[in-house]
Amino acid sequence: MVFGVGGKEGDPMIVGKMTGLIRQVVSNFKTAGYDDSNVRFTVDPDALHTEAAWEKRLPDALTFLFGEWKETPPPSR
Repeated sequence: MVFGVGGKEGDPMIVGKMTGLIRQVVSNFKTAGYDDSNVRFTVDPDALHTEAAWEKRLPDALTFLFGEWKETPPPSR
């Protein structure tokens, strides 16, 4: 599970509340037995609410969720 938020995604008060709520959700998951290998929360303090900001965080999120990409060898005949 991956959560991410940019520090400049909107009104600072709303972003602060949203960040706090996500931290609580992550805490609840960890209390339920999840750990850093299952849950990640990333805060990019300079990120806006834009596709460019999401694109910057996406590779790390995908690697966390699915592992390193390895090309599949062609089937042998």
